[in-house]
Amino acid sequence: MKKMFNLKFIFGMVALLGLVSSMTMGAKATSIVFNQLPGDYEMFQGRNITTDQTTLIDPVSAHVNDTIEGVIYYHNNISGSTANNVKVAVTVPTTASDTQKLGASLWADGVTPITDTVIDGHVIGLSGLTIKSNVPVTLEVVPSSVRWFPERSQTAVALPNGQNGSELFSQNGLNLGNIQGCWEFAGFVMFRVNLKEIPQGTPVIQKSKSAFNDTQHVDARAANAKADDSITYTLVTKNTGTGVAKDYVIVDGINDILDYADVVSISNGGVKVNNSAAANRDDQVLIQYPVVNIGINETVTRTFVVKIKNPVPTTAQNGTAYDFVMFNIYGNNVSINIDKPTTPPSPTPTPTPVPAPTPNPLPATGVNSFGFVGLFGGTLYAIGRKLKSLRSN
Repeated sequence: MKKMFNLKFIFGMVALLGLVSSMTMGAKATSIVFNQLPGDYEMFQGRNITTDQTTLIDPVSAHVNDTIEGVIYYHNNISGSTANNVKVAVTVPTTASDTQKLGASLWADGVTPITDTVIDGHVIGLSGLTIKSNVPVTLEVVPSSVRWFPERSQTAVALPNGQNGSELFSQNGLNLGNIQGCWEFAGFVMFRVNLKEIPQGTPVIQKSKSAFNDTQHVDARAANAKADDSITYTLVTKNTGTGVAKDYVIVDGINDILDYADVVSISNGGVKVNNSAAANRDDQVLIQYPVVNIGINETVTRTFVVKIKNPVPTTAQNGTAYDFVMFNIYGNNVSINIDKPTTPPSPTPTPTPVPAPTPNPLPATGVNSFGFVGLFGGTLYAIGRKLKSLRSN
């Protein structure tokens, strides 16, 4: 909720609204009420003094070494009443962050503390005052910067009862004394803080990764992935060091995953990047996310989703490529086995008929028998000649 920082304008309105306060809440009230009338401002806002900002806003944007002025608004809504010992307290964060949220409390004797302007049950603006910086910073209260603008005053007046302003940041609060009820008694308390850059230590990045099979509803490492399965990879990056990891780029090599899956979505503005010059095959295609500052002990989570190809490729294995395993490492190894396609059985071949062998022909008779007779006859003739020779001797 924006308001121009112009006290003349703000308090010029209270005279017109004073009658409303008297007629609506004054006669009926039995207890003190702060900041609940239509027209009441957001209780806690700020402006950047360094950039000469003139508008009270929430949140306030700033850089290292900027000075921010915080403004707390109060208004006793009960006309004719007196709120005794009205106190205001501010809490200032003590840790480093690029988003600092300050809180404020307002109370009086017998009045429950409030932290916001609430009208008809609705908080006006935002609760507290948020300061957003470009890098993590700490807040340092500017000494003697606490000022009080009571009763429509355009000029700061001395703090009551000899207080020096440090009470505003204590549990007991800054005591503004007794505040009467009506618009003309509304006022502000202001203070300033400087944004200080923290000494830069050394960031230490820890990476880890997991994968979940959304189709089978299991850890993706616990079951073989099948065609058309959807798998979500989650990258966790944590800074456990003593310094901020500035402009850190989260990247993950996915080339081996792409043997069997296609990327279908990437969170947080991430993109798929070709990196063919990489010596490591797994890093030749990357998932890359926009730069981010990772604060001390801060964890950043990124995701991407892949879908298993259908049909599952049956390309012959070449080293670690096409080995039916999707390998990926981001801090730890995540390997997902792929269900191998079933090869249909080959049909049984029909045997080729073998012709029956042709029998060999039997030895021929007839003409050949004459040869046998001739041989036999020749033998008998030789024997006869031998016998005849013997007898003659």
